Amino acid sequence: MKMNDIAELLNMTATERDIREAVTDEHGVLYSEEGTFLLECRNKDLKHYTVRKGCKVICEKAFFNRQPFACILEDIMLPDGLLAIGNAAFMTCGSVRNIVMPQSLRYIGESAFELCHSLEQITLPSGLRAMGGNPLADSGVKKVVCMSPHFNVV
Repeated sequence: MKMNDIAELLNMTATERDIREAVTDEHGVLYSEEGTFLLECRNKDLKHYTVRKGCKVICEKAFFNRQPFACILEDIMLPDGLLAIGNAAFMTCGSVRNIVMPQSLRYIGESAFELCHSLEQITLPSGLRAMGGNPLADSGVKKVVCMSPHFNVV
């Protein structure tokens, strides 16, 4: 999949129709019918979560909570094969401490981890090709480990 294809996928905002037709997993997380898009997390009491295998894109604002810092999500495991994390996907998830990113990840959207104050370290995988704006704006990240040859950490 080319970067233009991924960028086009990230423009997807879950519509009312997408939500109506969504498949909800046992944790209250909504996926597209085929399981390739994680559309929205409705369970604000979720502390630990593993994204389903086969998911390719975490959509814009998927875990964003309109009540800042009400999300108690601490750990999230992302599957091999995930290509993109959308804009503001985890914005205001202030309790997130650990995110394991797969080598397949190609794109991280703008403000993806903004205001994730408990996230102190992040490893950018070797497959990462592009980021929108500053995905770590106003986060707690103190250390960035970059495995990608496409970025330098200053």
